[in-house]
Amino acid sequence: AGAGAGAGAGAGAGAFVEAGAKGPGTEGEVAAGADGTEKPRTKVRVVAMSDTHGFEGKLHVPKGDLLVHCGDIMPGKVWKGSAKEQLEDFAHWFKRLPFERKLIISGNHDDKSYFQKVIRDTLGDKVLLKEGDTTCLGLSIHSLPYSNSRGGFGYTPIPPGVDILLSHEPPWGILDESLFPVRDWSEAGKFARERGLERSAHIGSPSLWRQLERLGDEAPRLHVFGHIHEAHGSFRGAHEELGSELPTLFVNAAMANGGRAQWLEQGCMVMDVPVARAEPAVFVECSEKPPKQKFR
Repeated sequence: AGAGAGAGAGAGAGAFVEAGAKGPGTEGEVAAGADGTEKPRTKVRVVAMSDTHGFEGKLHVPKGDLLVHCGDIMPGKVWKGSAKEQLEDFAHWFKRLPFERKLIISGNHDDKSYFQKVIRDTLGDKVLLKEGDTTCLGLSIHSLPYSNSRGGFGYTPIPPGVDILLSHEPPWGILDESLFPVRDWSEAGKFARERGLERSAHIGSPSLWRQLERLGDEAPRLHVFGHIHEAHGSFRGAHEELGSELPTLFVNAAMANGGRAQWLEQGCMVMDVPVARAEPAVFVECSEKPPKQKFR
């Protein structure tokens, strides 16, 4: 099994938890301390979610500084009103969550013509990220939303030394093992066959992995994604299929049940990212699971 199998059991089930994490951090230039005074920020607490598919209503969202959603906000099936109304419900729910900053990238289900307008009209222009670079709470962030026009592949270059990488897809071989067989003609299938791996369950993006591998020690400190529901979890270490080892903490924050989304099966993923570039990102916890809420 590759890295996706070893860590994909889910952090909530005790998959991978780093020690030393303490309460929500302070970040950037300054942040408000408990006594109301401004203090230098030393770390950013990141709360991540992905693949909520319209089931976010009963979700417990823990406290943090930066909230990120890595796509697939749209429901897989409309079960009340219209899909647009469900998207508007999500946007208002997301807006009420008490974070300093919030960021969203789109997933493969978020391809409706009205998606960007609803999100931007409700949450403002700075929340929904396009492909490229931004700075948030003192950290550099590179975003790679899913693009149906390229089938998710062929990403633009990731700059060296980025603090956080956000994508919808996982890189090939890391928290990307699917319940369904990989098609031989797909990019993931061809990539596996070229390396003598038959019947591979890895369905992540080979082009994304190639970029990260080339960056080496300059790869992002934290990479958050989703897309493969059943591979939820966290991982840092050597790539078991390809051997490469990066300094990156990989987090699959997908929350829906495996396969076709019918409820949320996982809680939010929580990480601390120190402002000091020399320090690694730290996995803190997977928050409590939401009550099961099926399509009606």
